[in-house]
Amino acid sequence: MKRTAECQGDWLPATPTAAEVMKGEVAFLDLPPVKVGQDVDWRTNPYKNRSWGMVFHSLRWMGRLVAEYENNGEERYLARATEIAQDWVKDNPRGRPASPYAWAEHPIALRAPALVCLSRHVDAKWLKDSLSEHARVLGDDRLYEWGHNHGIDQDIALLGIGCRLNDRRWQDHAIRRLTKTVKLDIDSQGALMEQAPATRSTSTTG
Repeated sequence: MKRTAECQGDWLPATPTAAEVMKGEVAFLDLPPVKVGQDVDWRTNPYKNRSWGMVFHSLRWMGRLVAEYENNGEERYLARATEIAQDWVKDNPRGRPASPYAWAEHPIALRAPALVCLSRHVDAKWLKDSLSEHARVLGDDRLYEWGHNHGIDQDIALLGIGCRLNDRRWQDHAIRRLTKTVKLDIDSQGALMEQAPATRSTSTTG
């Protein structure tokens, strides 16, 4: 099985493992694992934790199964990843999602690369349609986080979809925005300014 750039790399979460996901169990944020079963309830958020809900709806844990499929060639990993993604798409249409986290700006940005990864091995209309819908949301400047790591994630996601679907408009839009936002978020020394402590200039006399 050929490994792909879209499905390998440090975007994959350390937890849960592929084996845990296959058992219907997920663990995020160092909190105890949660049984989600085979038919996932996308309203699940047992810890009432915003970050937990965001990571759950990012579907990066689904992407780990696709990476595992590339690593070992076992079809059951790809089949389960497809089931999870298709169920998410079915249960979370825009306008009436199962959870408010489903279409929040950051989960969208993190979920798109996982769906792009899946699309390397699954050629299905529902998946292409979902990728296009993700791109439309990611490309909406009214929902964009300027000068923020979320904005960078949004551009990376939009660029990924644009490249995967060969849509030059999305590619160009992502590159234009990213070029502007990194100038807001990174100083002349290459330091990330977001959440950085304020600094002030001092002078000394001899």
